[in-house]
Amino acid sequence: MQMGDVAKDLAAGTIGGAAQLICGHPFDTIKVKLQSQPVPLPGQLPKYSGAFDAVKQTVALEGPRGLYKGMGVPLATVAAFNAVLFTVRGQMETLVRSNPGVPLTVNQQFVCGAGAGVAVSILACPTELIKCRSDGVLLVMILFNLFFFLSASIVF
Repeated sequence: MQMGDVAKDLAAGTIGGAAQLICGHPFDTIKVKLQSQPVPLPGQLPKYSGAFDAVKQTVALEGPRGLYKGMGVPLATVAAFNAVLFTVRGQMETLVRSNPGVPLTVNQQFVCGAGAGVAVSILACPTELIKCRSDGVLLVMILFNLFFFLSASIVF
């Protein structure tokens, strides 16, 4: 793989990761608001009646920027993770391809995606472990990451 290809993979991963977070962060913000709202006392209504109510209240109190609060650190990490994912996958593709220009088989794509998933997990596991332990959903995140990396190997 040439240096230009690596640069393209890094740029594509960084831009893709940033776009993913910009689109997804508001949903995560609302999910956290719904999960962390206090349990109402008997006879009282919850703070939010649902996701749309949480969005409406957040935008009313904080403006649209409230949906993106706390996005700085995740933006840096998701861009880095996706840059590594794209770059390692491109490198793996070069290693397993039998002849230049020949499409990869499904098995070769699986190997490339799995290799990229392993590389990213070395970076992501420490941060995800801290996040999951604080949320109490470690098993769910492990299963999600396993599904994501296996499906990424087929999609890419």
